[in-house]
Amino acid sequence: MAKAREDINKPLYNSDAPLTAVMDALEVGIYVADMETYTLLFVNRHVRQELGAREGQICWQILQTGQTGPCPFCTNVHLMANGQPTGIYIWEFQNTITGRWHQLQDQAIRWMDRRWVRMEIATDITDLKHTESELRRVKEEAELANRAKSVFLANMSHELRTPLNGILGYAQILKRNTMLTEAHLHGLNVIEESGYHLLSLINDVLDLAKVEAGRIELDEVDFSLPHLIENVTDIIRVRAERKGVLFTVTQEHLPEGVHGDERRLRQILINLLDNAVKYTDVGCVELSVSRVSMPLSPCTSTLQSSPFPVMLRFSIEDTGPGLTPDDLEHIFKPFQQASRHQRQFKGTGLGLALTRNLVELMGGQLQVCSAPGAGSTFWFEICMSEVKNRNATPVPIARSIVGIQHEGPPLTILIVDDNVTHRAVIVNLLTPLGFHILEASDGRMGLVQAHTQKPDLIIVDLIMPELDGLTLIHMIRQDATLQTVPIIAMSASVYKGNDVISSSIDSNLEMGASVFLPKPLDVELFLVHVQQLLKLTWIYAPEHSSDQSVVMLSEDVGTHAEKIPSQDILLKIQNLLMTGDIEELRAYLESLVQTDAALEPFVAQLRTLSLQFNLKAMESLLAHYVHQESEKEANM
Repeated sequence: MAKAREDINKPLYNSDAPLTAVMDALEVGIYVADMETYTLLFVNRHVRQELGAREGQICWQILQTGQTGPCPFCTNVHLMANGQPTGIYIWEFQNTITGRWHQLQDQAIRWMDRRWVRMEIATDITDLKHTESELRRVKEEAELANRAKSVFLANMSHELRTPLNGILGYAQILKRNTMLTEAHLHGLNVIEESGYHLLSLINDVLDLAKVEAGRIELDEVDFSLPHLIENVTDIIRVRAERKGVLFTVTQEHLPEGVHGDERRLRQILINLLDNAVKYTDVGCVELSVSRVSMPLSPCTSTLQSSPFPVMLRFSIEDTGPGLTPDDLEHIFKPFQQASRHQRQFKGTGLGLALTRNLVELMGGQLQVCSAPGAGSTFWFEICMSEVKNRNATPVPIARSIVGIQHEGPPLTILIVDDNVTHRAVIVNLLTPLGFHILEASDGRMGLVQAHTQKPDLIIVDLIMPELDGLTLIHMIRQDATLQTVPIIAMSASVYKGNDVISSSIDSNLEMGASVFLPKPLDVELFLVHVQQLLKLTWIYAPEHSSDQSVVMLSEDVGTHAEKIPSQDILLKIQNLLMTGDIEELRAYLESLVQTDAALEPFVAQLRTLSLQFNLKAMESLLAHYVHQESEKEANM
């Protein structure tokens, strides 16, 4: 029967010689086999050369070695259903005779005598398979290197933050002392600013690593946009005043409350403004924040369900030397800095690279417009959700705390930390306020003290030998008598990389911690959480405003009216303060003392406030005296 079919087909092959020539020229294997007898009806040159196959042979006898019947993986069963072809079936196959890989496309077609046959087109993908294997190997090596980098960054983050916690912690504690001299206060400001600069470099490196690995996420909360801008403004104004650069802020039609990542937005603004101040020697830096028209389509998927979406535009303009076309080519690359007339500044060159990534993560695009000698303008637009009737966000305590209102035995706080310096920072902060402090240098000792002493608050470091903080928190929560005791979890390990177990807010809260705080410790924020967790009422140093030195002066002036300058002098000081020229203001204050020694107490207080860069307190103080002098003149 098969022989008869071959005889019938021979003239047909001869008549289709051009088509056969085309298929022979292709660098793919093509063959046709009877779906019942598995007889090869047609093979092109490629199949003949590679397998030595000929028409009339059985396909399974030449395609695989050791076969005693049709291949168990034969695709015939996939090609027909209910007497009709099902289409093209694509699969991959390694031939045991040649060892080569092929991608196969099988299909049922009508043969010349109208029967259904299997046509197969085989493309050699052996080289592709080898490339894929090599890519997998390279990828695995890269993942191993990335995990090693993550472990290294996590360890370095912990090692660097550990001493910074002692440096910044004690600097913040010592600055709360109202008896400091100007020289001491200036030294503490230098220590604190240097520590925070080092901390910002550490954070930039870690954040960029997380961005590159695609592991950084937004932490969206309700917050006050005006308060954030005010906070950023206070930080940048200090830096601008030290360079004699005017810093201005304009705000237009801003919502009071918004929903978004407050920390990342603050980081973006500070990075851009700090760059602007750094490169501007003469002139000004301006931050503009405004509400702009919404785009036709929703900003991001997260805002589609928001009833109050709002588009905000942030613009930072400076009068610096501007950027060259070459600068614009590479300023957003990691570890690159703009030349800016070949001046070199301290820093890693990570700021703009990280800032651009963060803006894009928030759904915006960081833009820049600049030219040599014309200054620079960076801007971006992001969508956020306006929050109506937003509850007030707790803000750090600014007044000087001297104790707590509490009847009965002192509240007991247990500190569990293997680092004696870290414990000492908290002990020196809380003991003067009237707390009874217990210390434990490891998790097991902390667990014993928690069970026996029943403290009112427990502070736990997460990274400790033998019994770590997470396990300790879990074990504490197993004690029915300690289940409601608030726990503050702390750690200097805040980098979360591949296969690196490190501290994160979610994991710690799930384990039973009430609050997670990173190290270095922010003293003011720490006190806010202590107050909330223990439901405390603080006792403050006697004062009538947020700055003790202002009150001390106002009380002094109340009994020594002759020490208050004239209305004209007060207004001139106000004008100098409004211009932001602190150096000129200080010089004018010293000239007042030279002309009238009786003004020394007044000048001394303003001098101290200027060294603290507490501009709000200076404005409040001057406004108080201007009003007082106005009333005095009206009564005369």
